[in-house]
Amino acid sequence: MNTKFYIEAKNNLEYISQKISDDKYLNNLLYANIVTILETYLYKVFIFLLDNNPKLFKNLANSSKFKNQKVSLKLALSNIKSHIFIMIRRLTYHNLADIELIYKEVLKVDIKYDETILEIINIRHDIIHRNGYTKENITVVLSENDIIDTIKIFKNLIENIDKQIIEKYNF
Repeated sequence: MNTKFYIEAKNNLEYISQKISDDKYLNNLLYANIVTILETYLYKVFIFLLDNNPKLFKNLANSSKFKNQKVSLKLALSNIKSHIFIMIRRLTYHNLADIELIYKEVLKVDIKYDETILEIINIRHDIIHRNGYTKENITVVLSENDIIDTIKIFKNLIENIDKQIIEKYNF
């Protein structure tokens, strides 16, 4: 049993695996999209759970990221929920240091990542923000196996998070 968010992410990862080619430029974009799939999964799950579990708002209010957030009385008395969702949508979901803490404090879910995942995110940054070059102006070169291995790593990461979501929130 998996959430609809996991199924969507898994299908997107499988689609990417079918599109790997000899085209370096295309492969770089596919590689970057693997990280985007994780971001989308984390974003959609967080928004869905927050929207469907009002008790999580208290966890959010007490979280490290938001506990010192200042809100005007006018906003607090009007549509505070809308304001909260605007703040949540502005988070950078590939910044795993922030998102890992928010998931832990708000959802009570652990995002278990390592240096390999952080390096993948850094390579994605090079692809997206420097057109495939590192800060040292070295071309990012990815093999078919690099992409396949990255898909496996991210599928496992998403699967691990999804199992926790299902256990804690009775999906």
